Amino acid sequence: MPPALTTTSIGLNTNLTRFTQAYVVPVSTYLAVAIAGGYGTGREVVQFFSGHGAMGGLFGIGLSALLLALTTALSFEFARLHRVYDYRSFLQELIGPYWILFEVLYLLLLFIVLAVVTSAAGAMLSNRIGVSENYGLFAMVAIIGCLLFFGRSVVERSMVIVTALLAVAFSYYFVAVISADGSRILEQLNQSGPVGRSWIRSAAQFALYSGVAAVIALFSTTGIDRRIDAFRSGALCGVLIMVPGLLFHLSFLGRLDEVNAATVPIYWMIDRIDAPALMPIYLVAMFATFLGTGLGFLQALNERLDAWSMGRHGRRMGGIAHVGVGVVGLLISAGLAQFGIIALIARGYGTMAWGFLVVFFVPLLTVGASKIWNGAFSTRAKLSV
Repeated sequence: MPPALTTTSIGLNTNLTRFTQAYVVPVSTYLAVAIAGGYGTGREVVQFFSGHGAMGGLFGIGLSALLLALTTALSFEFARLHRVYDYRSFLQELIGPYWILFEVLYLLLLFIVLAVVTSAAGAMLSNRIGVSENYGLFAMVAIIGCLLFFGRSVVERSMVIVTALLAVAFSYYFVAVISADGSRILEQLNQSGPVGRSWIRSAAQFALYSGVAAVIALFSTTGIDRRIDAFRSGALCGVLIMVPGLLFHLSFLGRLDEVNAATVPIYWMIDRIDAPALMPIYLVAMFATFLGTGLGFLQALNERLDAWSMGRHGRRMGGIAHVGVGVVGLLISAGLAQFGIIALIARGYGTMAWGFLVVFFVPLLTVGASKIWNGAFSTRAKLSV
């Protein structure tokens, strides 16, 4: 083989590896972590977007995308600049000893999100297959436990697979809904009346609790070694995470009154669409999403505990300990699930949002942005010497 061809091949492989590490893995992880917490039941879209009408929902989705793109880009670059890839180290660098406040909120959010996904998984299996809701919990404990045991690389590959499944399922869902309710959706968009300002608060709340996924996904950003890649990858996460929200919001418009009353709106919609293959595809994709979100939250917790273990004992925790953390977290969340999906989303997510505003987003947009700015100029000064 000619030397030039060999060099070209090596260059292509290097570029592909860099692209995968800087974009595919972080974006897939972020989406897999955030989607079930943000869209797993459809109730979230109704609560924060569709409840404000056709245009109010669209405006809210646009604002959330902008906020999430900004905060995720800053988070990825801050982590790259300071080499901090677990939330404890990240927050220690950002707000010093007050990082403990973030951890309290994070653990509360973890239990609420896991409660939502375990409750939704159990409800879907019970309604569709007729088995006890406990089987959903047992399945999640078994699968997540196995993946946590094998560690970060297996978790990251799982996230890519989950994201691919979601892309197929959401595309199929949207096409099926448009085919069935396209005229109703257009009618709602055309008849949309005056838009108030309530959508601003809801969009901000959604961005605040969903944006925490940037810190949860930090373990997948270790391959980002350039500032431009950190900014682009983070911004891409923020935009792409709102695409499902846009599709679901549009799909709900044709039957908005009924959807508002449904506990699991997406399931309700699919059950009324004449697309026999959609339900099994949706069930598989949603269960994979629930797994992805639960796995991401628990892996982030394990990464934090591993960093503590390295500092205390000089080694990371073992696979059995990782599994134990996951099982305990899921079992506690199963108890919270008894409060119901609607109550958890309406009260839990909204309350968490304002807490994260104080301990994460404001410091990130002030202290974090300042450190990133100073770091950029410091790097330029070193290069010019």
